[in-house]
Amino acid sequence: MKNCYLLPWLVFALVGSAAEEQELAFLQASVAFDQALIPALVSTKSGRAETAIPAMDRLTEAWEVYKAEQAPTLTKASGWSLIRDGIDRRLTMAGRFVASSDIGMAHVLLEQVRADLIRIRQVLGRETFIDGLVAFHDRMEAALLEGPPSLAEMDRNTLLSKVDALDAYWTELEEDEFNADVFGYLWSDTSDLKRRLINQRRAIDALREAVAGGRLEDVDQLAAKVIKGFQRIYLSFGS
Repeated sequence: MKNCYLLPWLVFALVGSAAEEQELAFLQASVAFDQALIPALVSTKSGRAETAIPAMDRLTEAWEVYKAEQAPTLTKASGWSLIRDGIDRRLTMAGRFVASSDIGMAHVLLEQVRADLIRIRQVLGRETFIDGLVAFHDRMEAALLEGPPSLAEMDRNTLLSKVDALDAYWTELEEDEFNADVFGYLWSDTSDLKRRLINQRRAIDALREAVAGGRLEDVDQLAAKVIKGFQRIYLSFGS
């Protein structure tokens, strides 16, 4: 009788293991694709054709691999075929814009590609740490770059509320952390990234303490450190 119960248990365990392996492979592939997408975003934002052209070539190749190899997972998302076709068109158009030196328009299209893929991973419930960084970036710009030329000119309570919200979201990222199984195959040593994440926490804490303590003469410099720290972290994923 014991064997009657053993077989279903083994089947369940094997199915669960296969699902976990498929999810891990999808997350690894998503991060690998971002390694090609981030340099393309950076080069098209800078407007430098000499770096944008090879970056676009690399991105186009990475996209063909990603959508083919991860099709079993991506097709589970509602509307995937339409989004896939839309990304195909945007990448083709972005390549043409880069070739014609209209690099700024290429950057706009690549930002749309990034947003589409993040949306798909949200639908699938398989967001990456990089997706969280992108969301933090949007919040960071809204909190620190929108408004008066100097943060010191902003109402202190309003500024404190914005910094508190930024602090809270970074805490969420810290709690999620980056999965060593996902990123470990890209880097044998993640100590440098961990150091940058710790430094970013310190920079955010310093900014919040300055605002809460009324030291508004320091906030612009401290906000610049938060922004620069984030840029270092995000760009490290595109190396």
